[in-house]
Amino acid sequence: MRTFSTHALDRDALRSHAIPVDPTYSIRRIDPEIARRLDRTLEPHALQVFDDPVDFAERGSGFCAMREGRVVSAATSYAFSRNRIEIAVATAPDHRGHGLARVTAATLILHCLDRGVRPEWSAANPISKRLALRLGYVPAAICDIVCLE
Repeated sequence: MRTFSTHALDRDALRSHAIPVDPTYSIRRIDPEIARRLDRTLEPHALQVFDDPVDFAERGSGFCAMREGRVVSAATSYAFSRNRIEIAVATAPDHRGHGLARVTAATLILHCLDRGVRPEWSAANPISKRLALRLGYVPAAICDIVCLE
């Protein structure tokens, strides 16, 4: 897995990335009601690590793209501490290719930076790596992931 450094993140560039290309999508902060709508098409997401939607709303953070009342893309805190989060991003297969992962991730990153929280990014697949670079992250270390069963 590749980790990325936050040292070169540029707020102005992130603000330009946080604007949806297609105005039929709305960007919303994820509250408990929206968190309940996160499903398998949007994994990984916060409900895999928080106790429930209310716990996520109290201790985590996230933004989503919605269309016609459906959550179609989400960027959420996946791992977290008092001053850092690890970002998870996913887009429903039928809404990929519209820049929604970029928009939701940029919005979450800006939210973190405004609150003094470091938005960490690590990636195991080329799509996530490419998105990290586009958002202004800089490649850092490579780390091994160990799964215990």
